[in-house]
Amino acid sequence: MTNTYRYTKIIVTLGPTTEAKTTLVLPWGVEPFKMQFSDDPETTIINALATLKQNSWCLPGTWLVVITNALASSKVIDTLQLRQIE
Repeated sequence: MTNTYRYTKIIVTLGPTTEAKTTLVLPWGVEPFKMQFSDDPETTIINALATLKQNSWCLPGTWLVVITNALASSKVIDTLQLRQIE
């Protein structure tokens, strides 16, 4: 019965530690990847998209929702971005 209502899209998380991977995979059905983060957030996102493409998780042209944070003035804010795999 539960599988009938399971969302059909894949949720992927990329993080620098194994702890986050094991925390999210079981209860939420998230597919985790471990990768190093860059000091530059844009570089991290580009590397994440490349990782998904290299591992055949996304084909070129696929649209993804990227949830991250950004520095705005002196505050850290949450952002939601739409990115396309090239």
